[in-house]
Amino acid sequence: MRSLTLVIGVLMAASLGCGGGNNPGSGPDSNKSEPNSAPARAITSGGKVFTSTSYGFTAFFPWGAPSEAPFLIGNILPGLDDSAYFSTRLREGDKQSSRFGIFAIRYKPRSSAQEREEVFQAAMLEVYIPKEMKKSEPQDVIWSKQKAKEFSAEVSESSGVTKRVTVRSFTTESTAYIGVAYDMGQLTPKEISVFFDSFQLQPSQAKSPTGSSPKSR
Repeated sequence: MRSLTLVIGVLMAASLGCGGGNNPGSGPDSNKSEPNSAPARAITSGGKVFTSTSYGFTAFFPWGAPSEAPFLIGNILPGLDDSAYFSTRLREGDKQSSRFGIFAIRYKPRSSAQEREEVFQAAMLEVYIPKEMKKSEPQDVIWSKQKAKEFSAEVSESSGVTKRVTVRSFTTESTAYIGVAYDMGQLTPKEISVFFDSFQLQPSQAKSPTGSSPKSR
């Protein structure tokens, strides 16, 4: 695991440059890297390579270690074991802020394919897409060596600013992950790519059956 974290850290440094500060996060999981920073014209100037041992993934989160919060609370779903949402956001007063997040879901052992699909679709409903944004058709992609789906939603404002949400997801027999990047007109495509490309399953999760693209909703 230490070698995986170091590799991701090197990749982040190569992509965004080194130096800069970071913001502390919360939650029981570990943050095992030195801060990384972006060039002056990029806004993801501080970040952490974060590892969730509970949910079996490692990812680079801009602006510091992510906060952790439960979701799917109150949902009675036979296939759901546990779930959490990890996120960081840019703080700019009262303005809408860009943010990055990972929804992580654990399925109950021996749950059926239908039960897992019900959990996944319930999780997708937790992904906020502003009503004014137009969604693209889902595309097949590879994410962390797994078959995945990706779609985006965007709106262009009269000011000329384009706001966009990018959503990427995959599910296995034991887990599911949904990555989201909310760009309020502040991010570069490279910054969004760095976040998604940094996501890696821990070895124990990577040995799970090959992921499959979830059904579109």
